[in-house]
Amino acid sequence: MERDRALRVLLVEDDEEDALLLREMLGETSAQRPELTVVGRLGEAMERVGEERFDAVLLDLKLPDSQGLDTFADLHHLIPEVPVVVMTGLDDSDMARRAVQAGAQDYLVKGQVNGPALLRSVLYAIERQRTVRYRALLLERERFDTAVSQMSDAIVVTDETGEVTTANHAACLLLNLPEGRWKGLPLWAVLGSFETSVPLVKLRTETERVSAFEISRPNTHPPLYLDALL
Repeated sequence: MERDRALRVLLVEDDEEDALLLREMLGETSAQRPELTVVGRLGEAMERVGEERFDAVLLDLKLPDSQGLDTFADLHHLIPEVPVVVMTGLDDSDMARRAVQAGAQDYLVKGQVNGPALLRSVLYAIERQRTVRYRALLLERERFDTAVSQMSDAIVVTDETGEVTTANHAACLLLNLPEGRWKGLPLWAVLGSFETSVPLVKLRTETERVSAFEISRPNTHPPLYLDALL
């Protein structure tokens, strides 16, 4: 969430009095007043999250068109990346445990929480969800790096600035990359000692990405000719 953007929270609550009370509670928080959108049915909530971006959802489990944990499950399945805090009038520890096990970031009982505590729960839910996503990205990256390292084709991966983040053994051999010391090297510096069929400046700046080009080093023994994909 950008620091200069208001926290956007979707409240799914069909009881108008409860919705008004929750709005007033969040309005009491001086540190960061969320921008609250209220809908009264699960179907409406699913439409809104498909059209708009929310930082978190406060969800009542007892709605006119959905009841119980199925309410959470249906919404969570649609937006697994958005933290959902369950708010219900039922003080049920077993329900709370099952909701959290299913992926809810918190389980709050109406009437047992004040404005600051409610906002704190929302903020913590956002941070926990962010941590979960970060760990998932790290695991995905580890799996990717493992797969790349075992490929016989030369693979070089860069970040958005063009600095090398991954290079497998084949790439190190073919491109004279220092094994284990390539991280952070600019790709254009790596290719600077080679001839390329497309000028490096074009590869760096062309708005329409060049998908295929050739890398060569014809004056070496033996000469080197490579087909490359960008």
